[in-house]
Amino acid sequence: MININDSFIRLPSREGITNKGDAGKVLIIGGDVGMCGAVAFVCESAYRMGCGLVRAIVHPENRIPLQTLIPEAVLGFWNDEGLLETSLEWADAVVVGVGFGVGEVQKKLLKRVLTECRKPIVIDADGLNILSKSRALLSRLTESCVLTPHLVELSRLTGLSVDEIKKDTLGVIKKSFPTVSVAAKSDVTVMRIANGEEYISASGNSSLSTGGTGDVLSGMLGSLLAQGMPIDSALPTAVYLHGKAGVKAGERLGERCVIARDVIASIFEVLKDF
Repeated sequence: MININDSFIRLPSREGITNKGDAGKVLIIGGDVGMCGAVAFVCESAYRMGCGLVRAIVHPENRIPLQTLIPEAVLGFWNDEGLLETSLEWADAVVVGVGFGVGEVQKKLLKRVLTECRKPIVIDADGLNILSKSRALLSRLTESCVLTPHLVELSRLTGLSVDEIKKDTLGVIKKSFPTVSVAAKSDVTVMRIANGEEYISASGNSSLSTGGTGDVLSGMLGSLLAQGMPIDSALPTAVYLHGKAGVKAGERLGERCVIARDVIASIFEVLKDF
């Protein structure tokens, strides 16, 4: 297992980037009523990691708050029948599940993503909760999928207790998801890539123990994937830099005072070091 440190990090080159379309396009699917904040975190963190375009498909009631929170993002809505197909063709990477809810509409959207998309797919939050209730959808996961559960979400997915998972997190991932890339988020994050590579990162601290920071990681990861990084480098890079951003925010504000927006605001400080 590789312990990630600064020497591992190689960010995507900006050479040859002449316009926003060259810098990577991220599609985000989530945002049920009252949950647009999670999508806003993903959008902004994706942009801060260097992608050129972000499109978010959300519940139509989120139009005004999201346009206010993240005016750089292009918005679409769940009830636009043809939009998902064209957006999946447009995107270089997809993030699905943040602030999503677990209803039938969301389940159908996730099924379409897993069926129609062959781009890298990051599945987080309620996307994972939907999977935990549907063996049929779990069977559709491919090597292009990345799951980013915290330990409670991993418990739902596997049927094991959190204590059982803590005893052998890597073993649980290998047995439960042999052909999918997984990052099990905790104080130390353990990762296994579908190709068998294994990583561990202890770059974060308690600053990240607050709502929304997982959404920030999803945005950072989706951005790196959209910029052309393969999963085996994008996942450990995103996890490591996410932890470093949390530490930077904690140094500035105190670990107990950090919120997700502070982690996003620290991404640029971390990237300057690389």
